[in-house]
Formats: sequence, C-alpha cells, structure tokens
Amino acid sequence: MDTRLKEKSRTILFVEDDDEVADPYENLLRRNEGFNVFRVRDYIHGVYRSESQIDVVILDLNLTELPDTRHDGPGLLRFLFGNVFGPPVILHSAYFTSGYSFGEITIDYVKEVFEVQRRLGRSIYACVPKGDDHQKLIDAVKDCISDKDLFMDQCSYRVSIENLDFLEDFCGEFGDGILVIEAAINDFREGKESGESFAARAFLALHTIKGNSGLIGLKALGRLSHSYEEVLDKLRAGSITPSEELFSVMENANDVMELLSKFSITNVDQQNKIPLKRKSRENDTDAEEVKIYFWELAHQAFNCYQNLKTFSYFHT
Repeated sequence: MDTRLKEKSRTILFVEDDDEVADPYENLLRRNEGFNVFRVRDYIHGVYRSESQIDVVILDLNLTELPDTRHDGPGLLRFLFGNVFGPPVILHSAYFTSGYSFGEITIDYVKEVFEVQRRLGRSIYACVPKGDDHQKLIDAVKDCISDKDLFMDQCSYRVSIENLDFLEDFCGEFGDGILVIEAAINDFREGKESGESFAARAFLALHTIKGNSGLIGLKALGRLSHSYEEVLDKLRAGSITPSEELFSVMENANDVMELLSKFSITNVDQQNKIPLKRKSRENDTDAEEVKIYFWELAHQAFNCYQNLKTFSYFHT
C-alpha cells in the first residue's frame, strides 16, 4: 500500500452498474492497494452504503438501469453533497474524454449539478474517464485520501506559544484583509470598481493573509488561502470573469477562513495541536465536544479548499 497513506484501512464506496468495468478496478483496489470496497450498482444501495464511514466515493454518472433521473448518478451526487461532512467524490464516467478536466463534460445537466453543488460548498475531487488505463483511477483515489489526510492534520495545528507575540498583529491584519475582500466584492457589484481593480485589491489582501498564516504556524489556513489566491490570480489574468457564482465561492471561503482562524487562535495550549473526533455519543464531555466541533470545522474547511480548486479548474 502507498506509504503516503496512513496505516488504518480505508473504505471505498464504488457505485458502478457495469460488471465488466467494475471488476478489474475492484480487484486492484482490494488486492493491490488493500482498501475495503463496498460495491453497489444503483442509487438506493448507494444511499444506504453512504451512511457507513466511507473515505472516498467512486461514482459512475450513467447508471443506465435507472431511467428516473432523480435516481441516477447525478441524483446520488446531489444526495452525497447534501451532507457537508460526507466523503470526497471521484467521478468515473465515459462522459470525460481525458484526464481530470472539468471542461470536457458533454452533458449539460451534469454541468448544472456541479454548479449547484459548488454553491453549497461541496465539489467533486476529480473526473476520471473510463478506459484501459486503470491506474488513473487508482492514483486519483490515493491522491484524494492523502490530500485529505494532510489537510485535516494541518487543520489541527494552532498558534504555537512562541508565536503568541505575533498574534495581535495577525488578528488585526486578518480582519482587515477579509473586510477589504468583502468591500471589493460589494464595490464591483455596485459598479464602483472595474474587474481589474477588484481582482487586484482582493488578491493583495489575501496574499497578506496567506503570508501571516504561515508566519504563525496556521498551516491549513495558509493552504486554504493559497488555493483561494490561485482563483484570484486567474481572475487578475482574465481567465476567470467576475460573476455571482465567483462571489458566492469567495464569500463561502471568507466565512470558513474566519471560523478556522478564530478557533485556531482561541484554543491555544502548549501542545499546539488538537485531536479530531467524530461525534459518537450524547454524553460527551466539554473537551470532547471541542474535538467534535473541530472535526466538523476541518471537514468544512477541506470542502472549501476543494471547492476553490474545482472552481479554478472548471473556469479556465
């Protein structure tokens, strides 16, 4: 098994109604990579299995045995994305002609599904075409798990004791930066600012937030800021056009960054790290509730991070 992945066994939900397609992949995932695999053929069983603790979902968009479009691949995608703490989704479909490009989707209603879900703060992790190159899907699964592992671990870092002297400056500049981005959005909406000027103001404010996050050791906030910065860099270059969809993505990122920064700077101790914990019982202690809240916040931040990456791909 790939050394990038942690030792615990990972579980894949594989939704595919064609046995000839699914069998080789399932064997590779189980035997070569050591994953647990739940294989299902339809929407109903996909919904049922998704209630288990799943690390990644591989979803075929074209579930041909179900003509009702509410219960096909996009229907299951809507259901999965209804849970903000749900697993990342890799789409595996003949609709994609090559690689991980989001721009090569040929079915208009599938594009609409993606756009709706991005507004909810969720997005697909990758698009992989069906074909003879099985390794593309295997690599996408391993990359997805490793990416999420790293981000969730980085979320658990808070301001270190030695960096407390920088905390006041960080808080002031972070708050000012978010206000500048929000003001730039509002000014552009009201016609007070050009697209070029709007992009430059927002980028400069975010670049400062990214640098300061790294300075005081907030790794996840720095990484989230970097993916946000990539969107704004493309906005400055003119490859992304200002739109209400872009503003929605930016406003969601602003909210998540504020939540993440507030938690990280108000829960400082000598350990400099907080464990993540799923909610497991009703009588959790206050300390356990903090861990549970942060587990939820870390998932929300990871979804926002993926949302920004997907937006950048889809609009280039």
